[in-house]
Amino acid sequence: MLYLQNFFEITALEHPNSIAVDDHGKKTTYKNLDFKANKLANLLLTLNIKVNERICILTKKNINLYISILATLKSGGCWVPLTDQFPEKRIKFIIDTTVPKAIIIEKEFYFLVKKYKKKIKIIIIDEKIKSNKYLNLSDISKQKKNKPIIKDANLSSLAYIIYTSGSTGEPKGVMVTHLNTSTYITNSKKYFTAKPKMRFAHVAEIIFDPSIFDIFICWHNNGTIVPMNKNEYKVNFLKFFEKNKNINILFIVPSFFEKLSDLNMLKSKSLKNLKHVIFGGERLSKKLVKDSLYSLPKCNFYNVYGTTEASIISHWHKINKRDLKFDSMPVGKELPGINTMLLKNNNEESKINENGDAHFYGSQVSIGYWNDNFMNKKYFKENPTKKPIFEKIYNTGDILYKNKEGLYFYKGRQDSQIKLRGHRIELHEIENVFKSNYSCKDIKVLSFSRNNSTYYSDLIFYIRRSEKLKKSKNFYYSTSRKLLPKYMQPTNIFLYDKDFPRNINGKINIDELKKQFIKYIA
Repeated sequence: MLYLQNFFEITALEHPNSIAVDDHGKKTTYKNLDFKANKLANLLLTLNIKVNERICILTKKNINLYISILATLKSGGCWVPLTDQFPEKRIKFIIDTTVPKAIIIEKEFYFLVKKYKKKIKIIIIDEKIKSNKYLNLSDISKQKKNKPIIKDANLSSLAYIIYTSGSTGEPKGVMVTHLNTSTYITNSKKYFTAKPKMRFAHVAEIIFDPSIFDIFICWHNNGTIVPMNKNEYKVNFLKFFEKNKNINILFIVPSFFEKLSDLNMLKSKSLKNLKHVIFGGERLSKKLVKDSLYSLPKCNFYNVYGTTEASIISHWHKINKRDLKFDSMPVGKELPGINTMLLKNNNEESKINENGDAHFYGSQVSIGYWNDNFMNKKYFKENPTKKPIFEKIYNTGDILYKNKEGLYFYKGRQDSQIKLRGHRIELHEIENVFKSNYSCKDIKVLSFSRNNSTYYSDLIFYIRRSEKLKKSKNFYYSTSRKLLPKYMQPTNIFLYDKDFPRNINGKINIDELKKQFIKYIA
């Protein structure tokens, strides 16, 4: 097994003049990127960085980001991604919790971290001046260009910590080791083949783990990273491809790609070089599958599933037309580094086509959450079954089922399964019923409790209407009475003619939807 940085270093050694990063024409070779990362890594070692010590990184999605990640790994440290899109309270929480040895930033973000300058070493990677307040490019350039020698490291050492949203209101820091990621990247070539010098779109923000795929799967295959780093692309996704017409590989949230489908843009010449599109992070609709297969017949499409705790991707499926026979798109079969158990309430394993709470174990599974004993005990448990498994079992919180062909299907979340007036309701089930209705483009169903009572809970339907068929609320109330049993009827309906509010990862912003209902009943 290799350390995470080794996947880059091997390619840098074998193909030094290949292009590692192409940021809108600003091209950097593997050799040059390796040279810069080694210098920054050697500067970090002058700070007495030890294995597993944290280094926070706050830059834009550009060459400085890739230098910082590689340098942190080369120094033996563990990188912790930050973003200026986090509220300052969240940045403070992550820095105070992880207690980093250093913070690598770009100059424009100095105001966000300058209060830490007395106790944490700050490195401004894009500034070159004499300063006693922080280290910067002038200090980096003085360092040795040789690859640092790391002592005391092993595959169980931390590679990165990514903070995800927590049910307690505070984010959870998922600890991922070199073994976790190395298992995944090593096995990736068994199910996904990328030809050398293919160009990978880096769409996900670095605070989300699909970035690990975009970066390290790319470098492992002697590819080129093309960062999607302009706000205009979020407004008009096609512009990214118009300016980067030779993108070959795209890892994307389905609803983001769906924007192209909605505007009949999938046949654009700008997309003609796409060879592989990987859908992940959301439920994949049949409509998008049909549109994609029809519009881009020479492209391979995949549906994947995974959690940050399972090191990016745990299940992988190459989509074909035969999949349209299923009620929902399969997320595929588990990867070699993951073992899946679907458990019922009595901790017995579910049978074929029977829903179960998804639990994982194996070499891809995280060792737990940073400095969070409560969440570790809740989600990383001792083996609850009679199987001879002698490692912690991770409870994903997701509900899956497996069919007789060995394919897994995502059913929903344990926390989206509610009990209302004596009835157990799966909110995703309601959403699926409504999505089959021609007048509903998208829907999100949420449950609200009044006075902590499940009896007086509200079911709120947020419906995005079709552009061509803008029906009234009364129409949807009437439709729900036809399609759903009485206990699944909506208490309130909110209509949208444009897209739902979304988080920076492209997923629906549930908090913003909740605020609308809270404001309504206030």
